[in-house]
Amino acid sequence: MFYESDIEKAIIELLIDKGYSYIDDTNNWVIERQLSDFINEELLLERLTIINKGVKNKILEEAIRTIKNIDHPSLFERNKIFHQYLINGITIEDYESEVNPLIKLVDFNNIENNAFEVGNQIKFKEFSNRSTRIPDVIIFINGLPL
Repeated sequence: MFYESDIEKAIIELLIDKGYSYIDDTNNWVIERQLSDFINEELLLERLTIINKGVKNKILEEAIRTIKNIDHPSLFERNKIFHQYLINGITIEDYESEVNPLIKLVDFNNIENNAFEVGNQIKFKEFSNRSTRIPDVIIFINGLPL
């Protein structure tokens, strides 16, 4: 008989074999975050700095705020907007530059510039109804839960 935990463990082992880091309950981000924090902002900022060389920190921080504050009443539409950001990047207004920078969230050309992580049984609290969710397995790329 297979147990859910056996399947989780097998998936995690497959991803670790592919180079993912495992996030467990001793990970600083998991320990220190609020349950409503879905994004590892410190890791995301670190990776955005690598991927978007030469872009000012305040622009990268604005990109993170943009991701965190996608505003639309429909979950489907919010996910669609996030998907567009993930694939195409986010253009952030920069009044100090001639051209507004396009911030890439994932480096599709240089995969080693990204951080791949997997975790399981990480507790999250939903914004709208405040119920707690505990995904069996969750993949993070550059601190973003996918």
